Amino acid sequence: LHRRTQVMKHARRCFLFILGFYVLVPFIVKLFPTIAMKLVFNNFVRVPTTEQLLDPETHFGLNHTRNFYIQPESGVTLGVWHTVPASLGQQARGKDSGWYEDSLGSGRPIILYLHGNAASRAGAYRVQLYKV
Repeated sequence: LHRRTQVMKHARRCFLFILGFYVLVPFIVKLFPTIAMKLVFNNFVRVPTTEQLLDPETHFGLNHTRNFYIQPESGVTLGVWHTVPASLGQQARGKDSGWYEDSLGSGRPIILYLHGNAASRAGAYRVQLYKV
């Protein structure tokens, strides 16, 4: 009988907790709609860090790759990694942005990879694709 009473108390607590959760969460979301947006989009999570994105060679093992940013319109900044072919890898060591920009005019094919709006250009599976 004592054990049954304890089980009933525990079941009642669990039921009240679940009921409270289902009542409280929608109430909080109604009061603070930005909470729902942050939970859905997770745009406050910065993985990898900006510092890691700045140096793709060191942090992701992307040889002969540089990081830069372009601004297609006011208020919009896009991060870009420019990787030259392995055949230019030795020449690329220690070169500045000017050298990389000149390499675009070399007549070699250029592959533009647009990863979309999900996650980051530094996703593990994407980095493996860049290394191909």
